[in-house]
Amino acid sequence: MYMPAPKAGEGSGSSPSNADVLKADELLQQVAREAEAATEIIPERTQETSSSHDSEELFEDNEVVVLMKRVTALEEDKIFKDVQIASLMEEITHKNQPIHELETNLGSLTTIVVDLKQKLEGKFLKEFAEPPKELTTEEKAQMDK
Repeated sequence: MYMPAPKAGEGSGSSPSNADVLKADELLQQVAREAEAATEIIPERTQETSSSHDSEELFEDNEVVVLMKRVTALEEDKIFKDVQIASLMEEITHKNQPIHELETNLGSLTTIVVDLKQKLEGKFLKEFAEPPKELTTEEKAQMDK
């Protein structure tokens, strides 16, 4: 069963930009014009065929009209979904920017800490130097040789 997509402003907390809405509106109008033109052609054919052919062809033409309307509805839904996707991609970009800034700041802070540790080790070697590691029996044997 066909369920239309929610209209702009419904469902999601963010709304598409004005440019996206205008683009979607233009595309919807274009699709509506194409669908209207297609449905105008089909009734003309059905009048011609109904007088010369049986009701089976008329039924097929009505199916075509129904399918054309369905295609139009799906195209409108696709356009709306495309606008939603563009809006969500923009939102993701805005949310990723602070994360990137924090990662950059973390790298800078790490560099500062490492530099400070090296300076302190140089100045106060005994207090800030790494504790000597305990040698294994194999390492002691190699040093004795």
